Amino acid sequence: MKAKKVLAGLAAQQANGTLCDIELQAEQQTIPAHKGVLAAATPYFEAMFTGNFDESKARIVEIKEVTFTGLKNVVQSIYTDQIDINAENIADILPAAHLLQMADILRQCRDWMRKHTTKDNCFDFLQLAEKLNIDSVEAAITDFILKNFGAVSEMEGFQQISQQALCRYLSSDLVKTDMNEYSVYKAAKDWILKNNITDVTVIFDIMQNVRFALIPLSTLSGQVLTDDLIEGNKPFRLMVAEAIEYHANVYCQPFYKGTINKPRGKPGVLVIPNGPRQGDSYTANSNGKIDFLPMPALKPARESISLNMPIVYDSMSVVQINNFLFLFGCISNSTNKYQNFTMRYDASNDSWMKMEPVPREPTVGSRVAFVEDKKQILLMGGMKVDATMHFEFDDDEILANTYIYEIMKNAWSPGTDLPQGLVYPGVATLKDIAYVTGGFPSLDETVDSVYGFDMKGKLWLTKAKMKRARCQHMLSAIDDKLYAVGGRVIGGESTSSIEMYDTVCNQWTLTLKLLQVPLCAGSLLVNDNTIYVIGGTNTRKKIHVYDTNNLHKTQLPVELPSNSYRNVSALLTLPKLL
Repeated sequence: MKAKKVLAGLAAQQANGTLCDIELQAEQQTIPAHKGVLAAATPYFEAMFTGNFDESKARIVEIKEVTFTGLKNVVQSIYTDQIDINAENIADILPAAHLLQMADILRQCRDWMRKHTTKDNCFDFLQLAEKLNIDSVEAAITDFILKNFGAVSEMEGFQQISQQALCRYLSSDLVKTDMNEYSVYKAAKDWILKNNITDVTVIFDIMQNVRFALIPLSTLSGQVLTDDLIEGNKPFRLMVAEAIEYHANVYCQPFYKGTINKPRGKPGVLVIPNGPRQGDSYTANSNGKIDFLPMPALKPARESISLNMPIVYDSMSVVQINNFLFLFGCISNSTNKYQNFTMRYDASNDSWMKMEPVPREPTVGSRVAFVEDKKQILLMGGMKVDATMHFEFDDDEILANTYIYEIMKNAWSPGTDLPQGLVYPGVATLKDIAYVTGGFPSLDETVDSVYGFDMKGKLWLTKAKMKRARCQHMLSAIDDKLYAVGGRVIGGESTSSIEMYDTVCNQWTLTLKLLQVPLCAGSLLVNDNTIYVIGGTNTRKKIHVYDTNNLHKTQLPVELPSNSYRNVSALLTLPKLL
């Protein structure tokens, strides 16, 4: 209380000019103050009044590069700990706070600008932040421009930005387009026309930041290709032609690597729940509702989102290729009978495509592996079910057959049978070898066997056995090693063990790190040598995170918005969540 009383007394003295020993001047106007109070408030004045400068002895000190309004507001804030920031004075207060090194006022200015930024003033705010070189304020305004790009790009201020700034916005992964890349093209085109740009090289430099393959084919052909801007600009025309070719080669799209189809958005962990098993049959998943957790914080974007996905049933498997997903499982048809399905999801435009289903009876417990070099997906094992998704644990129903899916042809062909029938094994691909670990070949048996399928020789190779027999475990490849995580062991109990397979030595080793709880039937993702164990039994609403370089270190689990048992997951970029 005494301190507040003293500060209130000093504020009264400053307001009346009583006992003040310094006057600060800006724009030929002065404001009285106390050197000691100013020096205690900011390192700018501390250095001025304690150093060997002329200002330390002067009675009047001119503060250049600020307005009197800005200086007065900052000085009064030092005495009152209050400041009124508004649209009329923000352009005065921000430069003064920046020059006088008032970090708290800078933060308040940034927060005020973030709250009050509109399409009408964003470029004025940005110009102010850039002039002062205040990165935090500039980042906040830039974030607003990217999130409101469609509306902002139509403002007059947008036409006055530099070519460098334009390209910076157009190239950003965080431009919100509402799934309409044509709006980005239109913004670039309007800027070029308003600024009378005719140089074909400059036009190409700008337009190469537009991701033309994300524009619908009908719009590319009907509007972009007929624009006067493209006339006589061969590099520009070739870029559009490349995008049209991308649309024409539908089955090749997942393998296309280029800027024109790079999705906009933040990558995140996508978790798709399978339907739970009830008795001796399977039920549908939650009507296409999924969880999405943006990287790296893994904080849920919302409770759940919809990808308009088909209603699928337990034992769904997934392969991710760039920003595409291939889903394999069982689905209900119009007569409520169940059949195998293959679906492709393109996250860049939030669209599903029905692909050729595997040519066999409905099956659960199969697993798939992607062999990148061959551009093939290998589907293995599983257990037959009837058309009502009813199944019986009969050894004769457990399958050893495999099928090879030619992605670029959308066609299946029979593969080489597994050495034994397996349900719920672990599957991963490493150096074009598809590894199959564990699983159960019969109701009463869980195995520790490990096989590797050589795609070149079309044959199965027997590898060293795991330390523990397990099924419904998670398997993933990192560098030259496989990691088998959790699973159901002999006796039906879940395990917390993790073991590592060295492909060079053909040897399994139990790691020092154990799962925090025993679990099975979850999913596993790998990113930058980090393993994400997602959902599963005992921990259905958690993601456990492990660093393969420091497996003994435990990280706090991340909460999922919903239960995630028998889930599949992927690391995707979803533009619809920008």
